[in-house]
Amino acid sequence: MRYLLIRIFIFSLISISFCFAQAPDWVKNNGKGIQYPQGRFVTGFGAAKVTRQTDRLAAEQIAVETAKRNLSEKISVSISSKASSAKEENHSQYSEYFSAATQSSSSITLEGLQLLEYYDDDKEMCYAFVSGSRQVIAQSYEKEADALRQEINTRLNAARRLERNSERSRALAEYFGCYTLFEKLKNAESIITGVQTEMDKASDELEGAIKKDEISIAQVRDEVNKLLERPITTLDDAAWQLLYMLKHQTDSDVRQVAVLPFVYQETQFNSPFARYLARLNQSKMQEVASWEPAAITRQTDSVAQAPILLAGSYWEQPTGLKILAVLKRVSDGAIIAGTEILIPQSIVNESKLDLKPQNFKEALSDQKQFCKEEVLGGGLMADVWTDKGSDNLVFIQGEHTHVYIRVNMPCYVRLIYHLASKQRALLVNNYYIDESKVNLVYQIPQEFEIAAPYGVEVIQASVQTEEFEPIRTQNRDGYDILEDDLGKVLAQTRGLKKTKPGLLKAETRLTVTTMEK
Repeated sequence: MRYLLIRIFIFSLISISFCFAQAPDWVKNNGKGIQYPQGRFVTGFGAAKVTRQTDRLAAEQIAVETAKRNLSEKISVSISSKASSAKEENHSQYSEYFSAATQSSSSITLEGLQLLEYYDDDKEMCYAFVSGSRQVIAQSYEKEADALRQEINTRLNAARRLERNSERSRALAEYFGCYTLFEKLKNAESIITGVQTEMDKASDELEGAIKKDEISIAQVRDEVNKLLERPITTLDDAAWQLLYMLKHQTDSDVRQVAVLPFVYQETQFNSPFARYLARLNQSKMQEVASWEPAAITRQTDSVAQAPILLAGSYWEQPTGLKILAVLKRVSDGAIIAGTEILIPQSIVNESKLDLKPQNFKEALSDQKQFCKEEVLGGGLMADVWTDKGSDNLVFIQGEHTHVYIRVNMPCYVRLIYHLASKQRALLVNNYYIDESKVNLVYQIPQEFEIAAPYGVEVIQASVQTEEFEPIRTQNRDGYDILEDDLGKVLAQTRGLKKTKPGLLKAETRLTVTTMEK
């Protein structure tokens, strides 16, 4: 899911204020205040309930983390929305650049933010509010982008001099060092476009810069291929080259790596090709990089066991398939290495592996509807995951899994499973999580077994502090199947006819690709 792709933000807070008197506007209005107009500020709001399991200090920390996450979701949605609009206007290069950035970015430092906190004694609720000037943030990242481009050019010039002097190994090291810088540059540019509201002039200037970046990346790729003297003639060669280049950007501290199946372009969809490439990467890690493969499991509230993740995406090009890959730390989401390779089209054709899931068109249509009027929360937070975690999920015929959810305050839960068969099953409806279960893991009672039809499926979790409106269903084979199409389902789930002051709601989704053995 989109906000899971720029999910972990590290904030440098230069101003922290505590409110002890009457509740400020941003508390009364769930994160909205007249002093922070949306056109000038980017903001995040969080809240957490003090319970028997969660003391005030812990609740304050949860509220602050929720506010950070809320802000990050807003920026991520803005980036994806502008990238999607650019693609529809046939600016495919612009779209690819930012879509790749949103998928590979997971750690961004924002400077100059303000943090406000408030505690309500009567309700025993902790509130947090983070804010930053859009203009100041954009200017800060423009400076960072300029510095990164200068550093890239310095490395490129050094690599070319070494190459002319026949110092192949040192030249490769300089070229490899460019890849991580390019990833940081994408992150910086994505933040710029995410916080800017007036994009007409900025978009034109940014697109010109991005085209130059893409040319430089392509030049690095061509020079590396020439120096490696190992052309890609099979998918095995592709996996070898990808791992070799990542390995030579890391130090010896990297011991275990968990491989996530790569996703197709700007989607969160996997495919038989992605599954096969993941298997290749896993099988060759020890030989090429001396890394041990690690499993990704998450059955409680702990994060994945592996300290390092290998993730990426693949993009159809006129001459072949571009693979973008990154290594990132689970602990803070920081990218420690990045690379890209181009697999010739002839090799892709020979593999006879599908690049897209079986129900690609239907899933893409659903994804566009999900992104309309997306619920970004406002203090309420819901975490949802499976036994394999929450990112780049692939399940194979016959596998079993559970779904888990955790919330930060008392609320009602609605869980809908959107199947590849186009049916939509209502798994949980108006389940109330009371104070005793706040910040604890709740396991959905049903166990899921993977069976036909296969393709992209979505687990949609909606939570709110009031009961949901009724939704029409029919019982089929023991499941409550929704009668209405996705548009009506979203309107019923996201809307509320009668609202009350203080209503909080949030939504999160897991994208799952199912395949036969």
